[in-house]
This record gives sequence, C-alpha cells and structure tokens, in this order.
Amino acid sequence: MDREGYIEDDETIIIGASKELIDVASYLYEYDEAVFAQKLESRHDRTCPICLESYVWKDRLRMLACGHIFHDNCSVSWLEKNSSCPICNAGIAVTALAVKTHDSHNCLNCRKPEEPCTYHKMRERLLERVSTFQKAEVRNSLKKSDGKPKGQQSMVDDSSRA
Repeated sequence: MDREGYIEDDETIIIGASKELIDVASYLYEYDEAVFAQKLESRHDRTCPICLESYVWKDRLRMLACGHIFHDNCSVSWLEKNSSCPICNAGIAVTALAVKTHDSHNCLNCRKPEEPCTYHKMRERLLERVSTFQKAEVRNSLKKSDGKPKGQQSMVDDSSRA
C-alpha cells in the first residue's frame, strides 16, 4: 500500500518529513569554499552524498543535526520520502531534539570512561561546524533569539563543571 509520505515494503514503513520539520531540524547555508574548507577536509566532504556532485560557490547546502551536509534540493527530496539522514540513518526529529537538549552530566552513556555517547559526539561536531559555517548561513531555525545555537549556553555550562 502506497500513500503520500509512506512507503511500505513488507513490514517496514518509511515516513517522510514535512517541509516544516526539515526546516526546523537543519541549517541552511550558501557554499563558500573559503568558509567550508576549514571543516570539510577531504574531497568526499565537498561532494553531495546524494547526487555525488561537488559543491560549487553559492550552492545552497543543508546541514542536519547529525552534522552531515547535502545540497538543499537533494536533502529535501530525500527527507520528504525518508525522514532520516542518508548517511548515518539518524531520524532528523529525534536527532535534532537529542542533540539540542543533550546534557553530558546527566547522560549515563557519557559517564562511561571509554567514550562519550553518540549524541555527545554529534553535539560537539554540530556546534563546531555551526560556529565555523556561520558566515555562510542563509537561515537557521535551530538558533535561539539571541543568535546563539540552541543548547550552546548549556554546552558552556557543561564545560565549566568539568
């Protein structure tokens, strides 16, 4: 059975994301090699994983909360059919919420000495990239009204307790 927003394959149902969810759970940028080259070291990072074309000046790019970057049109087309990242398969709604609200002091997985949890690593990567890419920003619905990334204040508070 196929319905708009649903793809059914045996027992698996994949639900696409609305445009509103995509906008809320991501960052939108215009590609500027001088800005992005600082964090996108390999040539693979400078290529859209969906269409496999290299990013060129002024391309609109979308970064998901997991930190993966795609052409805006490619990511929207993908996410409207499947609401998870095409690279890491993280659901965009859950990941955006978990990354924005992650508290390493109350996270049982972060207390393990071996390695921080996945959301802690995603949060660190996201905040680092947001800080670097801010010059290329088009629109960012993950920001608070004061202009800082949502959750950044608690990130500062977390590091001061360490």
